[in-house]
Amino acid sequence: MQNNSAPFTVVFSCGEISGEQYGALLARAFRRLIPGVCLSGIAGPHMIDAGVKSVAHVRELSLMGFQEVLHRLPAVARIHRKLVDHIQELRPDLVVLIDFPDFNLRLARKIHRWRSRPGGSKPIVVYYIPPKVWVWRKRRLHQIAKYCDLVIPIFPFEARLYSEYRIPCFFGGHPFHDLLFQYDQKDPQNQDRPDVGVFPGSRPQEVLRILPMLLDACAEYGRRAGRMLTVGISSCDAVPRGLYESIVSRFTASPQPVHIEWYREPYPLMRAARVALAKSGTNNLELAFFRRPFAVAYRTSVLTWLVARLLIRIPFISPVNILAGRKIVEELVQSDATSGRLAASLAALLEKDQQPLSEELHSIADSLGTPGVSARVAEHILQYVGTKKGPSAADGP
Repeated sequence: MQNNSAPFTVVFSCGEISGEQYGALLARAFRRLIPGVCLSGIAGPHMIDAGVKSVAHVRELSLMGFQEVLHRLPAVARIHRKLVDHIQELRPDLVVLIDFPDFNLRLARKIHRWRSRPGGSKPIVVYYIPPKVWVWRKRRLHQIAKYCDLVIPIFPFEARLYSEYRIPCFFGGHPFHDLLFQYDQKDPQNQDRPDVGVFPGSRPQEVLRILPMLLDACAEYGRRAGRMLTVGISSCDAVPRGLYESIVSRFTASPQPVHIEWYREPYPLMRAARVALAKSGTNNLELAFFRRPFAVAYRTSVLTWLVARLLIRIPFISPVNILAGRKIVEELVQSDATSGRLAASLAALLEKDQQPLSEELHSIADSLGTPGVSARVAEHILQYVGTKKGPSAADGP
């Protein structure tokens, strides 16, 4: 989009696996709109494949909870300094922050200080998938207003919130639609579908805490029902294969009424499984897209849970329930997340009519937009950059 000889430069800062996938979609949209664009930053396999030069790998920052973050603070600080040095040296036109608020708001504050100096103007800072200020730490709204030029939320009610605070924002839809549009939402016709899809998360800490519990629940239900269950496990490249294998090896050390199938990609399993057990998170919205009835289980460290109970202001953890404003899928958290209670939830999912729930899940997914989110977001960002930097930044190729 620039007509001068200098390439348009974008630096991404991303610290989560799901955010990395959305960053890759946005990177591809930028490349389609700006031939020769220079993309770099904290990236993972999807972003690297989309043409982003990696300054640091996202797996080095994929953390969960307060206790886990404390253990990794030196490594996080080192990566932060590395990214700051990269931005100072490159002086990009645009910095795109993706989720990961503690890290990214510190970065935005640094950039704000540079721009406040005489002659400072670059880069423009855009927050894509901003902090969930409606859950906790609402004071971050003031930081975002001060340090960021534009916010791109992924829920419609977030856009209304930012508009109330007079923070420039644009809602183009939730980018999971761009990942899933290629899949048919209708149930597959073959009869050899897994009974249960298991989605234990994308971080090693999550898998270690949650996968054994989900497998135990499947086994307990199988024993109660007197039948063999076929259980599909969604694995993640960010989690060492050996961790999955060690958990399953311990689980199968004694005979279990469970036949396990492995899925390297989550979406074929979401489409194929009859029902699902999942960690809370974005995968809940993806399951809603496929109209797949599911229950949520979540466990974290005691310290993280105690801090969260003090600070978090909303009654639900699943984004599906949050968007519905009421509990439509079962949530079992911390001490309530036992194999016995999950087995009871699984019984309800498998033995009762779930058509009303499936339709409600479909409605929630549809409320979050249509495919083409990343293209709409990229176009809006570049139009915004054009208004701030002059016509050369917004002209067509």
